[in-house]
Amino acid sequence: MEVAIKAFLSHSSKDNEYAKKIKETLKGLCDVYIASDDRLPGQYLSKKIENNIRSSNFFIALITKDAFESQWVNQEIGMAKNYKINIIPIVEQGIRPPGIL
Repeated sequence: MEVAIKAFLSHSSKDNEYAKKIKETLKGLCDVYIASDDRLPGQYLSKKIENNIRSSNFFIALITKDAFESQWVNQEIGMAKNYKINIIPIVEQGIRPPGIL
């Protein structure tokens, strides 16, 4: 069965295990894109990320202490805001979401 709803999951590479658990949990409900799973050649990763954010129905931001250190997470959140994609933050206990969220 093909799922018509698409989500982009932004996270620190240090949180890959958590991201994969979220993806597995949402399996069957929506198609979740995780950039670290996209290892196909032929296009720069930054372009793949931008295209997948733009084509997503919603954006999941996994906000952890490691996410604060990731320039990618902040840039991806900015792109989602720019493309007016609904953002769903999942925030690690004790962490305050960044100002843009």
